Amino acid sequence: MGIFRKISFLSAATIIIATMGVPMNAEQQAPDPIDGLPDLRGNWVGTYKVYLHGGHKMAEAEFRIVEQDGPYFRGKNAWRHVDKKQPMTTKIGKLISQDEEPFVGVIGFNNTSISIAEQDDMGALGGQLVNRDTMQLIYSEPGANAMVFRIELKRKR
Repeated sequence: MGIFRKISFLSAATIIIATMGVPMNAEQQAPDPIDGLPDLRGNWVGTYKVYLHGGHKMAEAEFRIVEQDGPYFRGKNAWRHVDKKQPMTTKIGKLISQDEEPFVGVIGFNNTSISIAEQDDMGALGGQLVNRDTMQLIYSEPGANAMVFRIELKRKR
């Protein structure tokens, strides 16, 4: 391999390594930086598709964060099945199509990761704060009524 080929190869390798991890378009860009601990108090809304063993259902949710103490917060998740005629799940053996569930949560050390635990059942959410007005969460609930979903919540102004 001649000297020019070696230089050319090394230049190409340097460019490839230098551009690794650089976003190529707006959709691949990292979340907005959040300086300091964000204030999550308020109402957050979104719609989502719930996957259950027997299929899927559409639902709407409003997370009402009523208290925050540093990185810790608490509130209620008021959700409802979009098709009110059909139940979404069961609660204490009763079929329900809507509910209001208390939760507690914590903001991670990076000020963007979020973990939420529901109080009434074994459901848990994990995700991230994309910016001060958008959070993306993934839910999972094991057990006889196992379900999963992902939701993007927008702060209601």
